[in-house]
Amino acid sequence: DAEVALAAHNEWSTTRLSHFRIPPPVVDMLRRLQARGYKMAVVTNGHAEIQRGKLRACDAGALFGESALIVSGEQPHAKPHASIFQTALSKLGVSADEAVMVGDNIQADVLGGINAGLHATVWVRGDSPEPPADAPLPTHVVASVLEVEQLLMPSTQ
Repeated sequence: DAEVALAAHNEWSTTRLSHFRIPPPVVDMLRRLQARGYKMAVVTNGHAEIQRGKLRACDAGALFGESALIVSGEQPHAKPHASIFQTALSKLGVSADEAVMVGDNIQADVLGGINAGLHATVWVRGDSPEPPADAPLPTHVVASVLEVEQLLMPSTQ
C-alpha cells in the first residue's frame, strides 16, 4: 500500500540523513585552514533535493557558508565539467590558479579540477588502490582528508 511505502521511505531517509556528519577532526582541520585564510566550497554532484538534504544534515552551511555549497542539480553541468568549478571559484572570489580541488572521486573531482585549470588536485583515495593507468593524474594522493592540512601548511605539523 502506498501509505506504508511512503512511511518506510520517510523512515529510511530520516535514519540515513542522521548519519551524515563531518567528523570532528575534519571540522577542526577545516577551521584551522580557514583561520589561516583558506576559502572553501563544497562542489557535489547529484539531485538538488537529495544533496541539499545531506548538506543540511551535516551542517555544511555553518562550516562553509550557504553560498559556497554548489550542487550540480542546480547547475548547467555536473563535475567534471569546468563550469561547476567556475561557479565555486566565483562564489569564493578566487582564480583557478589559486584553487585546489580535494575529492574522493578521481573521475569527477580530479578530472574536474584539471578541466577547470585549478592549481592542484588532491585525490583522497581512502582504501582504494592507486588510480588506474588511464585515470586522470592528481597532483597529490592521500589516504585521508586529514593529510590535506600537511600538504597546504607543511610547517604547522
